[in-house]
Amino acid sequence: MECGIDIVKIDRMVELSKNPKFVEKYFTLQEKEYLLSKNDSPQTMAGLYAAKEAVLKAFGLGIGGGIDLKDINILHQNGKPQIEVTPKINYYLVGKNCTQISVSISHDGDYAIAMCVLSNWIFLEILSKLERTKQVVPFLFIYYKFGENYEVSYQKNEYRIWRNLQKF
Repeated sequence: MECGIDIVKIDRMVELSKNPKFVEKYFTLQEKEYLLSKNDSPQTMAGLYAAKEAVLKAFGLGIGGGIDLKDINILHQNGKPQIEVTPKINYYLVGKNCTQISVSISHDGDYAIAMCVLSNWIFLEILSKLERTKQVVPFLFIYYKFGENYEVSYQKNEYRIWRNLQKF
């Protein structure tokens, strides 16, 4: 599991939002539509920007480290922010041995804050099944295919999980 957190001063977004180049460079079409639905609120923009930075930090990257901020698309379903898992995001998830990415955004007063968590829920489910059936033996190599997308192996007290990749 990995996590990243970022905080943004909302006043900073008030100034930056006036610059169309800033908005175009860092926000996806869906995010710009979401901002419009929120009357281009600097508070909302600060939250989205903080979430993008939190994602980079969870992956252990900085700006220019492999994922551009515009590569991170924050969608909202039932009011909850979610990161779209594109082939590029999936590539970095696999590199961290994770299968899930979650984000939370909050605002209070002058600041917006966001936290991103990378986790491996499918791995925990597989481990649970292996341990319940007593099929994990430390000195043997065990390989399982779980569904169509995940594979896990255990060898010498080390678990590894793979998620099928798409090219990007």
